[in-house]
Amino acid sequence: MSLLNDALSALERVTGYRPVKSGDEYKARCPCHEDKNPSLSVKMNGRLLLHCFAGCPYEHIVAALNLTPEPATGQRQIVATYAYRDAAGVEVRQKIRYTPKDFRIRHRGEDGKWIYKAGPGPAVLYRLPELRSAIAQGATVFVVEGEKDCDRLAAGGLTVTTNIEGAAKPDQKAKWRQEYTTQLAGAARVILIPDHDDPGRMHMQTIAHALRSQVHEVRILELPGLPAKGDVSDWLNQGHTLDELQALAATAPLLSTQPDPLSPIDPASALNLPRELTRLAEEVYSPPTVSPCTHLANAHRIRHYYQGKIGYALGLGWILWTGRFWRPDPTGEGSIATGFIGGLSRLIARESATLARRAADEADEDRRKSLMTQAEALLKWAVQSENERTIAAGLKLTKHALLIEYGDLNRDPWLFNVQNGTVDLRTGALRPHDPTDLITFLAPVTYDPIAICPTWERFLSEVFAGDADLVAFIQRAVGWSLTGVVKERALFFLYGDTGKNGKTTLVEAIMKLVGACGESSYGYGRKVGADTFMKSKNPEDNQRKAATLAGPRFVCTSEVDEEHRLNEQLIKDITGGDTIEGRRLY
Repeated sequence: MSLLNDALSALERVTGYRPVKSGDEYKARCPCHEDKNPSLSVKMNGRLLLHCFAGCPYEHIVAALNLTPEPATGQRQIVATYAYRDAAGVEVRQKIRYTPKDFRIRHRGEDGKWIYKAGPGPAVLYRLPELRSAIAQGATVFVVEGEKDCDRLAAGGLTVTTNIEGAAKPDQKAKWRQEYTTQLAGAARVILIPDHDDPGRMHMQTIAHALRSQVHEVRILELPGLPAKGDVSDWLNQGHTLDELQALAATAPLLSTQPDPLSPIDPASALNLPRELTRLAEEVYSPPTVSPCTHLANAHRIRHYYQGKIGYALGLGWILWTGRFWRPDPTGEGSIATGFIGGLSRLIARESATLARRAADEADEDRRKSLMTQAEALLKWAVQSENERTIAAGLKLTKHALLIEYGDLNRDPWLFNVQNGTVDLRTGALRPHDPTDLITFLAPVTYDPIAICPTWERFLSEVFAGDADLVAFIQRAVGWSLTGVVKERALFFLYGDTGKNGKTTLVEAIMKLVGACGESSYGYGRKVGADTFMKSKNPEDNQRKAATLAGPRFVCTSEVDEEHRLNEQLIKDITGGDTIEGRRLY
């Protein structure tokens, strides 16, 4: 037990948090990542077991604690235990993960001993009690391949599940069961994240097919940049965040939730579909190109099928309509945009199937053969159009057709975009989100026109000592800051000669209202360093600082030191509405 005690003492010393005993293990904060909620399991089972549910490797944790790892015994060791529970929370079985990597499923017999079989209990999804509660609340459900990925996403606050059997190998039948479909029934949105290999993709296609008509929305999210056989944990280890994951999920290809014999399409039979089982469009889109099977033809298809859902903004890059706002693709190379139009190959396959159906109805033999030849060529092109390079090539060629001038974005300064619609600040009216507004911001609040704010009003009264005129001025200043109107030519300074006088509270309250604006957040506010508005001898430094001011409506800074002097010319330019030069550094 000395090694366990050493580990517990080291954890408390490094993280400042005393591990708490829970059953036969301790819950602690992981020293390898910012851990607000204890996500590290610590226990002895023949050896010291350290399992971070956020995915931090054992070796990194041991090194952070300055412990000497136990030498390998040559025998496999249990490194994780995953409990599968029924809806009432009763444990049905466990899945054991070993090192070297291996898995076993076990349950307790009537005598309390472990039996290494699945046992007679019901088939249940991982984290079922949490899953059912989240579905009842309308939460988005993520389905991944493996308990390790589940625990990592759940540690970040997402609702996530998996099946105990995992994905089937190519020579095996599908491992998704009807019971699992029933347990997901009624979900508002299900996001399927396959591992980056063929078994993973087929597994999620099987689940998508099973969930049709059982849930309101199904999307398959193939993460960009994964190595072969990589999973969502590998993607997060590359430096990506859960905010990025949720943003990608919002724009992942939407699959039909209506019974549809073409979902998923079987390339071997797509040319021989019975007419009574098809619900394809009567007209096949014909791109104005020499051949319908080229990158240029795909560019025309993207414009035809995705008009109003994707655009290319000069100076910003690809922007994607999420249903509430136009989300910029922050990857630079268009990785998210490429995934956004990933369903293009399916649309081409539908074109092929429609031609095949026409061929079957054609009495003229020559005409029938011609249609079948076209259908076969289109089907081959549909398969090729699932290639990342082919998708990217079509996307590149369609830029000119989907071009949006930067000045057309967010052009109405009186519109303020919130979670439940767009507020017209001139009238206070709330209207539905509209892609034609070309808004690229979204505040993290829901607008309630009859809401009251007694805490806010009490705060203003206390901070400004009941000065009604000053309170009214502050409220006008905040309201003006919500707009994109700059005709008042104002810059506000919050001054207080002593600490704890409400300046920071006021600014933070406004920032929570408008939301932060960054690479993975899309609010109307941004906090910059106080030196942004100070004099600098380096002209390039001034241009870099000015570039941070582009976009947000509300910009705030930290407190200014007495020895700094304002850049008067910059202040005149930004308050006067003049165009100023900025340069982003990468």
